[in-house]
Amino acid sequence: MNKWILGALSTFLVLVQISFTVHANDKVTIGIGEITSSIRGVSPDSFRTMLETQIIKTNKFKVIERARLAEILQEQGLGASGIIDGADEIGGIEGVDYLIYGSITKFGESKSGVAVRGFGSGGTRVEMAIDLRIVDTQTGEVRLAETVENSIKSGSAVKIKGFSQASQKADPLADVQRMAARDVVGLIATTIYPAKIIAVQKNGMHIINYGNALFSEGDFVHVVELGDGFVDPDTGEVLGAEETEIGLLEIVSASAKFSKAQVVSDNGIQKGNIVRKLTEAEIKKAKKAAKKARRKRRKKL
Repeated sequence: MNKWILGALSTFLVLVQISFTVHANDKVTIGIGEITSSIRGVSPDSFRTMLETQIIKTNKFKVIERARLAEILQEQGLGASGIIDGADEIGGIEGVDYLIYGSITKFGESKSGVAVRGFGSGGTRVEMAIDLRIVDTQTGEVRLAETVENSIKSGSAVKIKGFSQASQKADPLADVQRMAARDVVGLIATTIYPAKIIAVQKNGMHIINYGNALFSEGDFVHVVELGDGFVDPDTGEVLGAEETEIGLLEIVSASAKFSKAQVVSDNGIQKGNIVRKLTEAEIKKAKKAAKKARRKRRKKL
């Protein structure tokens, strides 16, 4: 997992019922507006398609078709750029609850290497960053504004006294875009519909209400219990909440609609508890804890 801006995610979980209009048993309708790029030579169309695919895969939203969204905006005399910069007054867009806009602000390769007495090694990484906004079509308010960053290793090379070896991923530029699309959609989806434990099976497996649109085998998630929210007395805005970590799970399988996870640590995990992904620093600790948990299970067997 990459830079999810997870520090803010805890706050967003509290904002779900206040900032977003979500009706029980009624999926929110989302339209993907204009995706722009400030990077010369980068076309945002493929990334927009990846976003659409990932949103549909969550099975949480209704996604309005791109051409139909353009028709609706045209019928109401609204321009995409005007909505983004606040120039247009939105008085409600029929059939659409939220619009997603974004701008790709970083996209390219970076290189690193070292050479010492005939030995040399190096590598390249592909990096991508996108600024994201979710606009409430009923009020025109920006409900979410975040930056999501991703990077993947795209190639490596080693040279030792005349011998050299190099490797390169097939399509790292596409891979980093898919990773970014997944993280963007994960942030949006879990802000509106938090990831939760929906069942605990007799064999100890925990079922989570998101599948492979958000999780992959080998991912780790914290299980948290939310306390009372903190409210700004001047604006009425929910600033955050007490969050108590009550467990750690490892994803063992992710299907289209749900994921299965096994316990790494459990301090009272129950059905209905919220789960969230770990940061990169937390993942290293989680992997060590998972190894210990697996050794304990093997001893019991």
